[in-house]
Amino acid sequence: GGDELFAGYPRFADEAAQIRATWEGGDFPAAERRAHSTKGLAGTIGATSLQEAALALEYALKDGQAPADIYDRFAQELHTVIDGIAKAFDISA
Repeated sequence: GGDELFAGYPRFADEAAQIRATWEGGDFPAAERRAHSTKGLAGTIGATSLQEAALALEYALKDGQAPADIYDRFAQELHTVIDGIAKAFDISA
């Protein structure tokens, strides 16, 4: 069922905050990898808006930047997808 499909759900529910904490700690390469992983998951589940936002964040982090507007779009898209998953599979958000 859905529980197995989204076993990684808890990790991704907090992924935006984890990415921000990673780059604020100075580790842009690790933050970039996390954004890349989120982009891959978004592509796998067909969440194209999240995939595009994660790609933009990944490229910004690769350049050693973390613009607030790019991060905010990513965080909002991730929240939208996580909420949708929670509702669709009756998971507590």
